Amino acid sequence: MIDYVIRRIMLMIPTLFGISLIVFLLVNMVPGGPVEQAIQKMKGGGRGGEGGGGGSSRGVSTGLTTEAVKELERFYGFDKPLPVRYVQWLSKVVVLNFGKSYNYREDVWKLIRSRIPISLLFGGTSFFAVYLVCIPLGIYKANHHRTWRDSITSMIVFAGYSIPEFALGMMLLVLFGGGSFWNVFPLGGVTSDNFSELSAFGKATDLAHHMVLPMICYLVSGFAVLTVLMK
Repeated sequence: MIDYVIRRIMLMIPTLFGISLIVFLLVNMVPGGPVEQAIQKMKGGGRGGEGGGGGSSRGVSTGLTTEAVKELERFYGFDKPLPVRYVQWLSKVVVLNFGKSYNYREDVWKLIRSRIPISLLFGGTSFFAVYLVCIPLGIYKANHHRTWRDSITSMIVFAGYSIPEFALGMMLLVLFGGGSFWNVFPLGGVTSDNFSELSAFGKATDLAHHMVLPMICYLVSGFAVLTVLMK
């Protein structure tokens, strides 16, 4: 048993290395990277910088001088060969130094910390909600196996499972977010503008009101698997 655990742990090292290499290559080889985005901003949002490629081709396609493009590549660290950039990036990642975000121009750890509370809130709430619903529902379906109740609940949970979360989210916003039908739930945000002025009960109610639509999107895809497994 101990030998098996040690082998599995040792296997994690090349697996993580391979995943990091694939992710790094994909991020650095697809078009639309930080250099192309910077070129687009310098051109006022033009489409000339969308393609990838080397510095000289960027300069020709965007109208910028080769020196200006090379300076942008040097600023973002793209002036070095790909293997050198990967080694430099990996040496920082292993010590949890993720640098700055190209999109937000902020420290990556700062961005992660700012989003952890929301992730924990939605992740924890959805975890308990799924189990609170799926365990009783699975038991109910098992006790009514092959009845019309079992068939109807199966149709409902698998219909929710088949709908992509983003499509369901847009549909819910149109229906209940003040789109073409009912203005029942807010379009965005986690709290209202006057959240700090509310009482403890008011804050809890306001937070729950903002969480209804996102939580529905979080939950529908997880209902089917756990319900059938419980049954």
